[in-house]
Amino acid sequence: MGFHGLSHAIGKQITTKHFANRNVAVDGYNLLYSLKKSCADAMSTGNLDKIVKHYGHLLRSLIESSAFTYLVWDGQRLPAKSIVSVPRFESQQKALKDNFAQFQETNQNDANLLEQGFFVDTNEVKIMNQKLENMFQKKFKAFIAPFECDYQLAWMHQQKIVDFVISNDNDLVLFGIPLVRHFDGANGELITVQDLNIEGTVQDYVIQMILNGSDYYPYKCGLTYNAGKFNFNGDPGENGTIDKCVQALITALMVMRYQMILDLRTKKLEHWQPFLKEDLQFVQFLPKNVLGYVSKDIIALSQNTITIENKSISVRKDSIVQMLKMQVNANKIKLPGINQQINLNQLSIYEEYLMDCNTYIQKRWAYSNRFKAEELSEESD
Repeated sequence: MGFHGLSHAIGKQITTKHFANRNVAVDGYNLLYSLKKSCADAMSTGNLDKIVKHYGHLLRSLIESSAFTYLVWDGQRLPAKSIVSVPRFESQQKALKDNFAQFQETNQNDANLLEQGFFVDTNEVKIMNQKLENMFQKKFKAFIAPFECDYQLAWMHQQKIVDFVISNDNDLVLFGIPLVRHFDGANGELITVQDLNIEGTVQDYVIQMILNGSDYYPYKCGLTYNAGKFNFNGDPGENGTIDKCVQALITALMVMRYQMILDLRTKKLEHWQPFLKEDLQFVQFLPKNVLGYVSKDIIALSQNTITIENKSISVRKDSIVQMLKMQVNANKIKLPGINQQINLNQLSIYEEYLMDCNTYIQKRWAYSNRFKAEELSEESD
């Protein structure tokens, strides 16, 4: 699904001078993946050395132009993605095979490698970090997010640590970030978020997530959408019942809203958004003791929380309780472990909050022999 089908770029280009006296954060893996566009000739010939040098040149140009640059890498992938990762990766592999049929057999592996993205292990990131920090001293910092990079980037902008996020991950637009798409042109120009014509509403994104699945919500879980209403189609597959179907939706929303990030000021893991008390009752839908989903303090607090009474329900409009009140053909459902029934025919889906997390699942292939600090320090011709 993603965000590509609902937007298009007009194509106005900017240069790195746009970031003068501004703090910038770069999605490391996404930047590498995007080089397939600006280095199409090298990609077709399998000249990966040229691509790595070009990457180093672009990154240096950005660091020199901005006030401060953060380079952020994905860390651990959360277990909740496993329910959708396998079938999606299989379909991507098939598409790759079709797309690269034109290449010679000797270039097939390199082409697939470049299309899929790169894997940079911890040691290599440390080497690159040290090399660039030595060069730029107080203008650059590279680090690995504890879990997914996009949530770390969203938090950094929310806390006003950075002014811009540079990434082609269109889902980040839904975080409300002034996103800058990068290096789409042959010369590595940047395209600003102001040039994106965003079509559709948040309601549309919610519908798409439910109908098509997301990284955390299985494809076709049993909910359908027709004539302005969500319906249970009676065929939820492994979910079995509408209760389990909605439970899966709660889990997806909880992971998207409360994934943990590294607080750069305290050096501690925190939820990327403050945990709402109205959502404490849903902590039970997340795997216990999985730090990527929820902190131990929140788990302990949730166990001592009195469930909200349906008669006197008063919740913040951005809580998951509110988001779950969607129009379904069943009047009420009983959620396991919750001492209330939620009337699903009262309110439409909450329209001010959604994180469409159907990000492109990249396979990080080992690329250690290519990623050397001295190559990153070289400028391309």
